[in-house]
Amino acid sequence: MGEHMEQQFDAVEAHTVAVLLDYEGGEYAETLGAQADYDFALNGAGNLKYVMFSVYGHMVGGGIMCLADCVTIHDARLVMVALAKFWDVPHGDHMFNPRG
Repeated sequence: MGEHMEQQFDAVEAHTVAVLLDYEGGEYAETLGAQADYDFALNGAGNLKYVMFSVYGHMVGGGIMCLADCVTIHDARLVMVALAKFWDVPHGDHMFNPRG
């Protein structure tokens, strides 16, 4: 890192994310914690567009920032682990492959 650059993140994590349609046809994203969340997005809410896997950085001093949206769980894990090693910070894997 440069002489005047401070480390921006103190942890990295990855989540399964649903991209949903709102009532006006716009898109929004929600993290999915379990299969039941996916089932609700697919069958209950009925507005699931697609699922992706997102990598987030925990910012020093608070807050999070999305660093990458990946098509596969494998790609998200690669990005998460690489960034955690690069910044020498812990990482957390909160992803799952939805069934259905």
